[in-house]
Parts: sequence; C-alpha cells; structure tokens
Amino acid sequence: MYAEVLKNTEVADFSLKNKLPFIQLIDAPLSPIQPTQISLLRKLLIGIFIGGIAGAAIVIARRIWLDIMTERAA
Repeated sequence: MYAEVLKNTEVADFSLKNKLPFIQLIDAPLSPIQPTQISLLRKLLIGIFIGGIAGAAIVIARRIWLDIMTERAA
C-alpha cells in the first residue's frame, strides 16, 4: 500500500510540474523611469531661442502683411 501511495504522489507531482499555470505572465511590469532634470540655464537658453524665432516670425509676418495692405490701398 505504501508503494502505491508513493507512486501516486510521484505521478501527481510530475503532472503538476508539467501543467501550464492557469494565469500566465504576459508582460511583466517595469519600474518607473526616473525623470531627468534639465538645468535652469538650459531651460532659459531654449526659451530664449524659441522666443526669438517666434518673435522674428511675427515681426516678418506683420511687415509682409502691412506691405500687402499698403499696396492695395494705393
């Protein structure tokens, strides 16, 4: 009888080890990415650069608009 119980235990253990789990991990979670801090000087330089380009574009567009309007009025 002991041999039969031992055999059944081994069969059950083997079956459980080969069986696929009911819930499988598809995509493991990752730890959050640490944000990189940009220095204040770099932020200021980027702001001045973008502001300068935007300001120049506005001045040029206004100048072109005024030239077009003065041609039509004359």
